[in-house]
This record gives sequence, C-alpha cells and structure tokens, in this order.
Amino acid sequence: MPDETPRANPPLSPDDAKRQIERTLLDGETIFSKHVHDDVASGRHGTTYQDILYVLHHGDILRDAEWDERHENWKYKVEGRDLEDEDLRVITIIIEEHFRIFIVTAY
Repeated sequence: MPDETPRANPPLSPDDAKRQIERTLLDGETIFSKHVHDDVASGRHGTTYQDILYVLHHGDILRDAEWDERHENWKYKVEGRDLEDEDLRVITIIIEEHFRIFIVTAY
C-alpha cells in the first residue's frame, strides 16, 4: 500500500535542492543542530564548520530527498570532499519559506 501521509510541500529535485542550498548559503540563514555543534566542539570525526560549508557549496546531491516522519520534513544528503580531501556527507533540511537551511548532521 503506498504511503499516503500528507506532506506540506513536495520534495525538491536533487538539482533544485542544490541550487536552493547554494542561494541560502549566500543570502539566507544557515542553522547548525546541537548535534553538529557538539561534534565540532569535541573534534569528533575531525569535522569543522568550514568543512561542512565547503561540502554544501561544492558537493552533490546524488539521491532524492528522504521524508522524516518524526519531524515531518524532507532531508537532503549532500556528499563531497572536505577541506582535507576526506569524504563528508551533510544531512540538511531546506526551509524555503524562511530562506534557511538546517544542518542535521555531518559524517
């Protein structure tokens, strides 16, 4: 049986999501989750805010968005190489109506 959960907005295509992230990084608001703040502060994974922003600017979205039932939003995975040329994936939520992106996690 198909999922019939009502969703406020359909997901963006990977290309449209990437363009929206880039525009938001330039002119909008970027918010990091407590989880990301804790990981960066502790040095976990060796990831910095600059690494995350670099991947958001230069990485790719290779898959369609995933629906998060718990938080009722679409999540996008941006994949790329960080400033030390290490693989990094950044999970983000695009909040179009407020011109924001919310960084859920990076690994």
